[in-house]
Amino acid sequence: HYPYQLAVEKMQAGAAFLVGEHDFKGFAAAGSAVATTVRRLYRVDISEQDEELSFILAGNGFLYKMVRNIVGTLLLIGEEKMAPEMITEILATGQREKAGPTAPPQGLTLMTVEY
Repeated sequence: HYPYQLAVEKMQAGAAFLVGEHDFKGFAAAGSAVATTVRRLYRVDISEQDEELSFILAGNGFLYKMVRNIVGTLLLIGEEKMAPEMITEILATGQREKAGPTAPPQGLTLMTVEY
């Protein structure tokens, strides 16, 4: 349950900036130690049905808490507290503090892992 009205079309606009190969350092958990924070997202879809939001992210790998941080950022965009274009600044600077809060894990489900 999310207690705020959301501008889903703005969330979708923000999500479109995430597709492709980028340095996702700004969406990684603080203090993450990995060789590279570059990942490729093939798909970031947001759909709404019966007042329920569905986020589908597909990529070649994910950083620790990356999906939760992306969802938290997209929710801020949906609340119109952040412009969709801020996604490009977060990707360009890698600054975690520019992104939204980490979304809680409840309701997030890993659907499949493919090799």
